[in-house]
Amino acid sequence: MKSIAVNVSPGDSGRKAGFDVHIAEGFEPLKELLVKTEAGKADRCKEVTGNKEGGKEEGEKGEAVFGGRKLVFIDRETEKNPVSEYFSQEGYSCESVSVPAGVIEEDKISRYIDSGVIFVLCGDSMLIEASVKALNVLGTKVDYIIVPLLWDAVTDISVRHIYNNKDEIFMSVPLFTYINIDVFKEMDNIPFYDGIAYVMRRAISQDVKFYVYLLDQLYEIDNRTTEAITDICVYAVNSQKKILDKECDGKVTLFRQLGTIPATAIYETSGSLSRGHALALGVICIAYMSWKKELLSMDEFYEFRDMFVPYNLPISIDKLDIEQAADKVMELIGVTSDNSFPLLKSAGKVVIRNDISREDVINALKEINFEDEY
Repeated sequence: MKSIAVNVSPGDSGRKAGFDVHIAEGFEPLKELLVKTEAGKADRCKEVTGNKEGGKEEGEKGEAVFGGRKLVFIDRETEKNPVSEYFSQEGYSCESVSVPAGVIEEDKISRYIDSGVIFVLCGDSMLIEASVKALNVLGTKVDYIIVPLLWDAVTDISVRHIYNNKDEIFMSVPLFTYINIDVFKEMDNIPFYDGIAYVMRRAISQDVKFYVYLLDQLYEIDNRTTEAITDICVYAVNSQKKILDKECDGKVTLFRQLGTIPATAIYETSGSLSRGHALALGVICIAYMSWKKELLSMDEFYEFRDMFVPYNLPISIDKLDIEQAADKVMELIGVTSDNSFPLLKSAGKVVIRNDISREDVINALKEINFEDEY
């Protein structure tokens, strides 16, 4: 098992915190981590077994808990949760708060706040971020762990989960985060490659070594070797660790993430693309504008664009409503306080510009738009 300590510097909040990210195969190490976490707390690491008085035959195993602490899983209503399945099969006392359409219903969570449970936040980045926010609103002394089940939750595991970026609120940190690489090795092709767009965005925008690794290890990643999947997780966490070590002052916002603004516009306008496909196209738009602003060379633009192809990600879209998408992009740029917009200066280096025009946006959208003339 690989473990990475993530320290959160205080910034303007004056608060300092930290947590570990553990990367391993299977869920057995997660169980061991939970037992270890509770071992220093009185009566919290005992396994509960049934007996005759409890309505079970002598020696029959009852529900196991972590010193009386149940696990409460927050997950998506429509998606299978391998984490809760594992602990249920192991005989642990588990309950689930299933979230319909990503909407966190706080009343379903609030009844657990004072009962000493351990929340297990499972799924994608948006769901985990919303869950963290809800837990912080409901209680300041809530224990929870994060278990990413999609790539976007791995690549955004730190920044988006510790901050409510819109309101710049410093949130609590998890007991730890656990990444089971088997989840990604066994994932269906569509969500696997869709999620790789988030991996690539992280590498292109913040870590040139990570970017070079993705170029060099195409075969290994495509074959989902244990080493390749582990390396991606380590690179992704370390690139975020660098941000948190230096810059936890509320300045890292959702809109500063490379490609988010055009990706949001493309996703909402197309009505059919997945979020990962929209993000790939959004990053290509950013690279195109960076080339036209003379931050990148033409060769660099085409390298960034074409690296999506081997990972089954699109570099064009059919018949995008360019005017509508451009309206959305300009609207989102206007949401930022200083009309800031991230562009690429090179692999691993983002610069913030304030001179993006509607014409710049339209030209970039035309670059990814495919019109059948026949």
